[in-house]
Amino acid sequence: MRFTEWDNSESPPVRRDKQGNIEINAKYPLFTSRRYGEVFKKILITVFLLSEETKSSASLYSALSKELVKEFEDIVS
Repeated sequence: MRFTEWDNSESPPVRRDKQGNIEINAKYPLFTSRRYGEVFKKILITVFLLSEETKSSASLYSALSKELVKEFEDIVS
């Protein structure tokens, strides 16, 4: 995973480069929040990775809800 910057506001905040590495747009507006930037990064990276693994919106939703509980268990407990 690497942080990079691109200005196209219509581009996704997380993508893969030509070599298959994950790139994160450091200029994405939600990522620049001091208070919640890391939370948004975790959520959007999780959604991105799960979207590559799931075949339907129902399975994506199910997988996402489970992953978010795991990712944020420190604030749920």
